Amino acid sequence: MAISGIGSFSLNQFPIGDKLSASAKEKLGGDPVHEFLEYAQKSPAERLRASILKEMGLTEEELDQMDPETLKQVEKAIAERIKEKVEESQGPTGVFLDVTV
Repeated sequence: MAISGIGSFSLNQFPIGDKLSASAKEKLGGDPVHEFLEYAQKSPAERLRASILKEMGLTEEELDQMDPETLKQVEKAIAERIKEKVEESQGPTGVFLDVTV
């Protein structure tokens, strides 16, 4: 049995970002489709850095405006936090498990 007349379906038929009003985009903090695409194109390291900057309440633009000494201290704090997050994600090491039955 064949079903006819349905046609093809494409997500491109529904460009959500184009349908949002200017006030909706403003409430969301910009164009969510554009923001998602920017996020998706980042490497895992860039995403981790961005999340740490967000936790610290900073942006890359603010880092660009810092004096060299302050920037050095902030970059050191970011590197330490990245190291902590990586160590947390690795879990415990040196654990021995005896699974005799």
